[in-house]
Amino acid sequence: MVSSNSSNPLGFAMPILEYHDITYIKNDPFAMSPTQFASEMDFLKARGFHAVTLDQVYAAMTGHAKLPRRPVVITFESHTVDHPHLTQLNPAQLWREVAQSKETLSKDFGRPVLFFCYPYGDYNNRVIRAVKQAGYLLATTTNEGYADPMVDGPYCLRRIAIHQGLSLRRFAALLHTSLPSSAVLGPSFARASA
Repeated sequence: MVSSNSSNPLGFAMPILEYHDITYIKNDPFAMSPTQFASEMDFLKARGFHAVTLDQVYAAMTGHAKLPRRPVVITFESHTVDHPHLTQLNPAQLWREVAQSKETLSKDFGRPVLFFCYPYGDYNNRVIRAVKQAGYLLATTTNEGYADPMVDGPYCLRRIAIHQGLSLRRFAALLHTSLPSSAVLGPSFARASA
């Protein structure tokens, strides 16, 4: 059970689930059947989880909203222009990948894109600075576990990778065993996000 802290608007770490594609493609671990996805969503609902957006998470992290008990974020991969390893790019290439993808996706979705995912989970301090400068508010990694901004900061949020063929038993275990040892956020989040 995750404990809460009423002095913090978020109050606890949460799972961010990492999905790629809900179209079954044989031998592609990132593409799962709609049936598997539906079963996982039914499982979450039956266990009292409430789907929230990263917009809602950011608002809660900054003290502008409250989240429901047992929030879960469901993400689908949308990265950069060419999906490269960002740490291997020169500054101009890095900026193109980070800023142009934001512009393109914002046009495609008809709304600002404020959240970023590092392709291949490849990031360092230089990449984080570029993501911040491009105007993203949060970024997710491929580091496994519950998102805990107090520990990892808003630009290094952990996720739980969900793959094709994952049993519901394993899905449940991932949600339980990914719980951080320090599940309570404190007032230091505001300093960590600055």
